[in-house]
Amino acid sequence: MRRQHARGLTLVELLVAIVVLGFVMTLVAQAVFQVSRITRVADSATRGLAGRWAEGWALQGTLGSLAMPEESTALPFEGTSRRIRSHSTVSMDGTGVGVQGFEFELRPDDQSPAGTDVWALTSGTERSMQVEMRVARFNGSVEFAFVDRAGRTLAAWPPVTRGARGIDPEDLPSAVVVRSVGSPKRIVHWYSYGGETSRPPPAGKPFWELQ
Repeated sequence: MRRQHARGLTLVELLVAIVVLGFVMTLVAQAVFQVSRITRVADSATRGLAGRWAEGWALQGTLGSLAMPEESTALPFEGTSRRIRSHSTVSMDGTGVGVQGFEFELRPDDQSPAGTDVWALTSGTERSMQVEMRVARFNGSVEFAFVDRAGRTLAAWPPVTRGARGIDPEDLPSAVVVRSVGSPKRIVHWYSYGGETSRPPPAGKPFWELQ
């Protein structure tokens, strides 16, 4: 009769198994590290977006793309320390195409004990229902201010003394400023407008109407 011997793992096979297990554990550790890194990046991006919303960067597109509609009989831009009413080619909600009217208003945040002011947007056209939504938040009490072409900061637009300042009611401010209330006034955000701030002069009459 042939004797049957029980065969176990040799030392070489055991070493090979340990090496393979080490490679597998290394790959698993790298995968876990990549997942945790992606999670941290996503969390950082989310916090960055929340920070931009809280610091007022969400308003940059609308206030940086002001427009003067030719068919409107109202002033192209009206602003006080608490409210802005104008037109822009960029809407906050991403709906609509072309020049659209918008209105920003500063309101106290009733959910913040620090008295944080909230920007509220009234969007929509004259033919549709207006909708209000929060678009940005600032810490502390803030107000609007407006900068003319000469770099002067004004509390209202158009200013009451616009004749002395050489500002036409049809002009647009070169920048909208959010500044703290009180003294000294600290600039919280500066929204620059790089387009034409004045309406172009009316075109001359056609040659057949000059007679």
